[in-house]
Amino acid sequence: MKQVSAIIISTCDEAKMNSKKSKYTHAICGKPLIQWTMDAVVGADIENISLILGQNHKQVLKCLNNNVKYIIWPEKFITEKDGHILVLRGDMPLISSETINKIVENHINNENVLTIVKTTFENSGIYCFTKKFLFEATEEIDDKAMPEQKILSAVEKLCKKGLKIGIINIDDEKELLRVDDRIQLNVAETFIRKQIANRHMTNGVTVINPEAAYIDYSVKIGRDTTILPGTILEGNTVIGDDCLIGPNSRIINSTVNDAVEINSSEVIESFIDKNSIIGPFAYIRPNSRIGKDVKIGDYVEVKNSTIGDNTKVSHLTYVGDASIGEDVNIGCGVVFVNFNGKAKNRAVIGNNAFIGCNVNIISPVTVKENAYIAAGSTITDDVPENALAIARQRQIIKENWATKKDK
Repeated sequence: MKQVSAIIISTCDEAKMNSKKSKYTHAICGKPLIQWTMDAVVGADIENISLILGQNHKQVLKCLNNNVKYIIWPEKFITEKDGHILVLRGDMPLISSETINKIVENHINNENVLTIVKTTFENSGIYCFTKKFLFEATEEIDDKAMPEQKILSAVEKLCKKGLKIGIINIDDEKELLRVDDRIQLNVAETFIRKQIANRHMTNGVTVINPEAAYIDYSVKIGRDTTILPGTILEGNTVIGDDCLIGPNSRIINSTVNDAVEINSSEVIESFIDKNSIIGPFAYIRPNSRIGKDVKIGDYVEVKNSTIGDNTKVSHLTYVGDASIGEDVNIGCGVVFVNFNGKAKNRAVIGNNAFIGCNVNIISPVTVKENAYIAAGSTITDDVPENALAIARQRQIIKENWATKKDK
């Protein structure tokens, strides 16, 4: 929007949040509180944005993803000859770009010196000024005054001069909600979560209970996917088409391809390919890559590993730092022993291998294609192709031992 700048004031008392960090950094659906306000301003095609920040300015600047100017008081904007300035607070996460456009257009079209945005009962803290008049009104204000005090003083001076002042009421007053404490933060988050769920449902996603789905603003979900209650989707997560996610699953910064089922499990910074089934109660840790048609069953933990297509890891197994090929069967109770006390080591399992139950794979070790490992074995050496490895003590039977042990 040409000749329009924005000043976002973020210096109010933050005591009600009762937090060690700035209230403006508290997240709503994966985005800091102040970022919601800034994105609404950017969405209104206002590129020249300045922040007026308080004591926690370093925290706030660190959490932002926009390049903004950090200033104490924006004289450089209001000394320009032409243009207008929108002033609003950084704790208004529900304000929309459409409403901002409406405010600015009303101000310009009516040739107002000042436009005041009001709710039913009070001013909202949003103003639109013509620059030269704001500069004139603030010239004599004490430099030690807080930014909000300066703005209010400028509003009062302009109103007393009999200049053209406009007032605009916003139809949807919840857009003007100001977050001062965690209760108001929750009110804003509840509304935004509903908006996000509605957007996905409009795009062809089934969300069984939107009130029980927690989906970050940045998450992408494909058509005909179903999100069950208790699902949490965070960060840059991408879910494909025809998936079934949940109940009670958490996926963080991960990509899930089409037709995947994830039940009561956690996936972090990993990739899951088509038609795989995860869970229940599986834990996919960072830097894991799960192939197509894979089964990762209950109480299986996978960490920094690659699992090839059609492989089955059905239950009670730890796979850490391993490269597992295609069509491998991993039995119950298998442990990839990847840490020797000093360094992590990697195991390689070839295609079509069969790993029996209760096996320890002591990395680094390679089990080649079509090899078999007998149940209960502890494998410390490489296993050749097509071989059977048995690494356990022979069974010994002592007849009548129980009747003699106490004599």
